Amino acid sequence: MSRRKLIGLLSLLISLVHAVAADEAVEPAAGNGPPNPPPALKASVRGDDSVGGRTIHHAYVNYGTNRFSFVVPEGCHVDGSSSEKLVVVNEGYDCFIGFRVVGLRPAGIPTLNVDHCRELLLSRYPKAEITEEYSRSVANHEGAVFDFRWRNSSGTVQSGRVIFVPMSAGFVEFSLVTTEEKTSAGQELFHRFLLTFRTDESGKLEVVHFAENV
Repeated sequence: MSRRKLIGLLSLLISLVHAVAADEAVEPAAGNGPPNPPPALKASVRGDDSVGGRTIHHAYVNYGTNRFSFVVPEGCHVDGSSSEKLVVVNEGYDCFIGFRVVGLRPAGIPTLNVDHCRELLLSRYPKAEITEEYSRSVANHEGAVFDFRWRNSSGTVQSGRVIFVPMSAGFVEFSLVTTEEKTSAGQELFHRFLLTFRTDESGKLEVVHFAENV
């Protein structure tokens, strides 16, 4: 394995270690008994489309009875080794896009608690400097966005973006972690990933095919 890929894998492992913090961004479920363990994220990748001699790959994700899909960005692969989080990794192993469901959506609460989201972000990335907070829509749901800079345990300064989005499956967390030098390219890759993210909330799983992608 090349030194570049090894450094990238170490950065991924460091990010995943910090991502095991408790999911404090959501309200606890009602009831007196212990909470049920969350479903496992299960993903499969298929080459559904072929355009100009290139195969376009789609990821299909199951989370309990909920289903999601997205187009795998060209040159990237999906790491599904964790049952709690999927990670899309680029060829250079210096850009990591994460997807997870952090908790059940409380009935009757249409928006996130931004303060709790901020606390969860800081628990995942200790001593991160949040540079901007705003909102954006993902799959027809409004989410809270945090841009940040973070120095990982190896001393490398990274840039990141995390989005918390309430969906019928629960509070969904999308994340981007990349090097400072790749911030613009990473954010563009993240944006294109989010544009293709779809759910089965309408009753049928939607899939963005290449001709529909922008």
